[in-house]
Amino acid sequence: MIVFKKGKQVYIFVAILIITIAVATVIERFGDKTFTEEIMTEAIPKLNTGQSGINDDGKININTATVNELAMLYGIGEKTAQRIIDYRNAHGAFSQIEGIMLVPGIGEGLFESIKNDICVE
Repeated sequence: MIVFKKGKQVYIFVAILIITIAVATVIERFGDKTFTEEIMTEAIPKLNTGQSGINDDGKININTATVNELAMLYGIGEKTAQRIIDYRNAHGAFSQIEGIMLVPGIGEGLFESIKNDICVE
């Protein structure tokens, strides 16, 4: 067990601990990806309104969004995002946001968590 005297050592230890946790979280979330615009797009979706699938309100248009844009939604990974696009390509545009529940893997619970972040235009 490490015992620290009061003072700078405690603050240094806490700072190192926080940095270690932050780095581990980033590695767990993004794996072996490099720090690129792709990661920034996933990490800060609301600031990224200039993309084709994101409207001025920061909502993701499920009729035009790319895999990366859809994967920004809570609970939607790249595989589910691709299923959304595949469904959209096979069946046409969604007429309302509830239509996304027709995509395999998206049920009422997941829909409830994303419904305020998506739109159809």
